Amino acid sequence: MRGAANAGDLGPETNRLLFAAGLACAGYAAITLTMAVTLAFRRPEAGASMAWRGIAIRAFGGWIAAIGLMMVGFAYAS
Repeated sequence: MRGAANAGDLGPETNRLLFAAGLACAGYAAITLTMAVTLAFRRPEAGASMAWRGIAIRAFGGWIAAIGLMMVGFAYAS
C-alpha cells in the first residue's frame, strides 16, 4: 500500500511499465531468497532433534502476517 502511494507521485517522464516490471522482479527476488533461506534453515535431514525449526518458521510467519494486517489497518485508518 505504501508502494502504491509512492507510485502515485511518479512524474510524467517515468515509464510506468518499466517501473511495474522492476517492482515485480524485486518482489519475486525477495520472496525467492526468503524461501531459499527458509528451506536451508529447515534442513529435513536434521532429524527429530531439530523439530523446533519448523515451529520457529511457523511462529515467524505468524508474526509477519500479524504485522502485515496491522499495517493494512493503519493504512485504512489514516
